[in-house]
Amino acid sequence: MRLLLTVAVTTACPGCSSKNTTTPDGSLACTEDSDCPNGQFCDQGICRPAGGDSDTACVDDIDCPDGMVCVEGSCKQVQDGGSVEESAAPEPDIEIIDPPLTGDPPVYLLDFGSVMVGQVVSRNISIRNAGDSDLRIIELSKEMGTSDEFYLDQALLDSLPLVVPPGQQTSIEVFYLAADGFSDTGVLNIISNDPDEARVPVQLSSTFKGTAKIAVDPARIDFGDVPVGLSGKMDITISNQGSGNAVLTLQAVQLASLVTDNFEIENPPSFPYYLNRGDVLVLSVMFHPGQAASFSDKLVVLSDDPASDRLEIPVSGRGVEPSLVVEPSPIDIGEVALGSSASVEVTVRNDGGAPLSITGIELANGTNEFQLTSDPQTGFDLANIGPANPQVLDAGEARKLTITYTPSDEGADSATLEIGSPDIEPSPRQVAVQATGFMPPVLSVQPLALDFGQQHVRGMSTLPVELRNDGGRILQFSSLQVSGIDSFSYSPASVPSLAAGQRFELQVTFAPLTTGTHLATLQISSNDPANPQVDVGLRGEGIDPNIFVWPPPPIDFGQIYRGTSSTQTIRIYSVGIGPLEVYSIELLPSPSDFSLLNVPALPATISNSSEWIEFDIKYAPPSVGADSVALRIESSDLDNSTLVVNVQGEAIGCPDGWWDIDGDPQNGCEYRCYQSNNGDEACDYIDNDCDGLTDEDFDVTSDPQNCGACNQDCVYNHATAVCNNGVCGLGACDPNFWNANGDDSDGCEYACVQSNGGIEACDGIDNDCDGATDEDFDLQNDPMNCGGCGNQCLLYNATSVCIQGTCRIGSCQVGYDNCDLNDVNGCETDLKADPDNCGTCGNVCSFPNAPALCNNGTCQPGDCSSGFLDCNNDPTDGCETNAQTDAQNCGSCGTACDPGESCESGQCRCGAVGPDCQNGLSCCGIDCV
Repeated sequence: MRLLLTVAVTTACPGCSSKNTTTPDGSLACTEDSDCPNGQFCDQGICRPAGGDSDTACVDDIDCPDGMVCVEGSCKQVQDGGSVEESAAPEPDIEIIDPPLTGDPPVYLLDFGSVMVGQVVSRNISIRNAGDSDLRIIELSKEMGTSDEFYLDQALLDSLPLVVPPGQQTSIEVFYLAADGFSDTGVLNIISNDPDEARVPVQLSSTFKGTAKIAVDPARIDFGDVPVGLSGKMDITISNQGSGNAVLTLQAVQLASLVTDNFEIENPPSFPYYLNRGDVLVLSVMFHPGQAASFSDKLVVLSDDPASDRLEIPVSGRGVEPSLVVEPSPIDIGEVALGSSASVEVTVRNDGGAPLSITGIELANGTNEFQLTSDPQTGFDLANIGPANPQVLDAGEARKLTITYTPSDEGADSATLEIGSPDIEPSPRQVAVQATGFMPPVLSVQPLALDFGQQHVRGMSTLPVELRNDGGRILQFSSLQVSGIDSFSYSPASVPSLAAGQRFELQVTFAPLTTGTHLATLQISSNDPANPQVDVGLRGEGIDPNIFVWPPPPIDFGQIYRGTSSTQTIRIYSVGIGPLEVYSIELLPSPSDFSLLNVPALPATISNSSEWIEFDIKYAPPSVGADSVALRIESSDLDNSTLVVNVQGEAIGCPDGWWDIDGDPQNGCEYRCYQSNNGDEACDYIDNDCDGLTDEDFDVTSDPQNCGACNQDCVYNHATAVCNNGVCGLGACDPNFWNANGDDSDGCEYACVQSNGGIEACDGIDNDCDGATDEDFDLQNDPMNCGGCGNQCLLYNATSVCIQGTCRIGSCQVGYDNCDLNDVNGCETDLKADPDNCGTCGNVCSFPNAPALCNNGTCQPGDCSSGFLDCNNDPTDGCETNAQTDAQNCGSCGTACDPGESCESGQCRCGAVGPDCQNGLSCCGIDCV
């Protein structure tokens, strides 16, 4: 492409001009030469012809005789090196500042250097007026033979002449546009009014240097796979990668096979075609395969590259068609457990080279145990696929289907996957699908949570977990493990396989090493497909109780009188973490002068540090001397499970038969008494223990063995006795004995075992053991037990009542009645539908020549008997018309026979046997006339 740039001429001090006007004598007024027509100049404000009357008019030097040059439109004589004979008046003097003189002989050379084809470049010629008069540049012209690729801006040429005042300068811009890769030269003549140098020639030059070098990319054109019937397109670039500004000339670019339907160059340019260094030509090559096959050709590039004037670029491509592949094929989902599902991902792939249209996908010949699904993002939109809406697989593209099998029973099942496409044969493609349902093993675990409660640290407890196979196949265990805290373990380390119905007991042990709540999970993994892992929650609390006895050991009774006794209360505390179990309390050796009193029921639990249990130790030495025993306490404190406390005392004595009962050592043994009953107080009106009190340990107001007086024992048959204010009374009855008669004197005389939760039922049994049987039920009036237990009144279509032990009708349901007056069969009559009792008992429906119907309690005739009709639309008289004989309604209501005709068997006949007269004929005898 050729680009044209603006040519500019700049003047240092351009002159002012104005529009020219006409003087009174007809001459043109002016201020400068540019105001005057060609061939005239401005002289004292008037345009005058150049050269006056004696000079020869001219346009160029060739118009002047030898020895003359054309100056300001007239030929001037050149003397002494180009001087023009003139007067000594002021004159201009042209001076070329740039380019400078060069060479021998010296010339002005405007060198454009190395340029690119199609690229506009410019150079300036700088001119100064060294004279003392205006310098007029009258003409700028190229000598013959100068290349047209050098040019000036037309605007500059149109502005001539140019005026350069004395001492000022201007510049002339020269343009060069290379059209090819050859060097160009020429001469530009500058014609002015300088009397000494009216014409100044300037040499013009542009050269091309370097070497063109062709480059083609890519070096091979391979279209790959292109569907038959479609086209492929690839671009190839040809560039000049030479040196300098050398131009590459392309003579031709064409296919080696000049006649081919498979490859073509799209819109090739005209040749020759020029490329500057770095320029690129892009060509498009098309591939049109007509069949599924491989094709090849060559692209030939001819240029002036001296090293590669002919290049051959291989061109190849392959016409392709689609190919459907389904994997896996056949599709075997395998065995699937009942109650679960299994899926197989099916790949539908186009292994061909062309797009493949899929118009239908379905499962055929199978049960609803198979289901076909697909994600529209990665597979197919099964809901919308069809011949009018095909889904296309590009070459090499694969999409996914999912076939899910959910067996409903045991055994093998099959189906067929059908994929339809107009691009394959045969269509649809059929792929077999098969699967088998089976009863899997089922793991049952009992319990699903174990709570070990509280366990002393460093101790252990064990609980069982039952594993059972409730399924149909062998149950196999893949792993057992405890996740969470390591205080729990199990044994054995593995569980054997279990056949159907078989069970196994696993032992789980809790052995805490720290206090606090311990939580973990026993994870049981098996081949149960529905529950491959069953978790059993494990919980336990680690405790560390510490036993503490008060008063602190040893327990010292000090000195007491022989024959007397002293008692100390002992408390046991738990000062650790968690409850303390006390299992036993004893004195060793036994018997001794020490004894335990008020020992609580053991084992006993001390829940926390604010609780305790207590008991008494009695020291009753019979003789003087020091005594000691060991108090032994067994508890759940594993650190001190058997605590032994020393108990000691010393007896000092009174003489035999004397006692210090007031505890005052000043008066000694002041009480005379001899112990009896081994020193234990008895209810016998004697001071047995010599403490100065008689029978002080017995309350005759409340003791049933000494009620009101010593040894007066309260006894009742099959019951406990109580003593209230010294009077015997009946307490609680023994199990299964009752005071049914309310008389305390014979105790609980009635033997009876309660049943039905102690609530009386109508079953002939005394359920509440009150001495009466079925007392809460009215067999005369209870419709649930009418005349006997369990005899329930349920009469047909009626509300039942019980009267004197017999079931009776209370009321009939709406629309029913007891028309036979027999309560046994209830309200047997349907008044809405019974024609013998329609709406009420005894209302019998009857209609002439029609069956009687009862419709919702109203009598209505049914369909008329053969030959009869209801012509008056009155249901009360039934089907009153005999359409076989009625001449006014013969055969149908409103059909009247003509005069002379009679109705015979539902048809009008002339004379009873003739025809029915038509078309205006009348009956005459048996004929129509």
